[in-house]
Amino acid sequence: MRIWDMTSVSPHLPGKLGDPDMVLATDPRADPRMLAAMAPVALDQAPPDAGVSAGSSIEDLVEYAMVAEEGFAMLGDIFTGQAPAITNVDRETVVIEGQDGNDVTLYLHRPTDVEGPVPCILHTHGGGMAILTAADTGYVRWRDELAATGLVVVGVEFRNAAGKLGPHPFPA
Repeated sequence: MRIWDMTSVSPHLPGKLGDPDMVLATDPRADPRMLAAMAPVALDQAPPDAGVSAGSSIEDLVEYAMVAEEGFAMLGDIFTGQAPAITNVDRETVVIEGQDGNDVTLYLHRPTDVEGPVPCILHTHGGGMAILTAADTGYVRWRDELAATGLVVVGVEFRNAAGKLGPHPFPA
């Protein structure tokens, strides 16, 4: 039986695994069109130091999250806010009562040019359940884009640990 000796192998690992200093702009796999979109808002470079860590106070973390949320919401506006409107989608907002009596807002996006039952996607927005909202421009656009393909999309709002919809620490 042959045993593989990994000490004699020098594998080239992709991305930051192979080059910890790599940024999007220096990644040979990056599409130039993507880089052209990311460069004006410096997303092709390493981010600045956040100034907070796991050892930071809750107050400092919440303050950082508020600032980060504003920045990410602006990015959503930049990347999707100027896109042409999608015309074959109906939107409806529904509020239901959550398990513990809190209001849960649902954003329903339906195609207008499809009849009969259609598949449904549940969309939980990004932000790590810490920041951002389902009503942010980028997420509304994503749901519209999906609905335009013939799907019903339900975007659910939830309480975040920080940001506009917080602070509601886990497990809220």
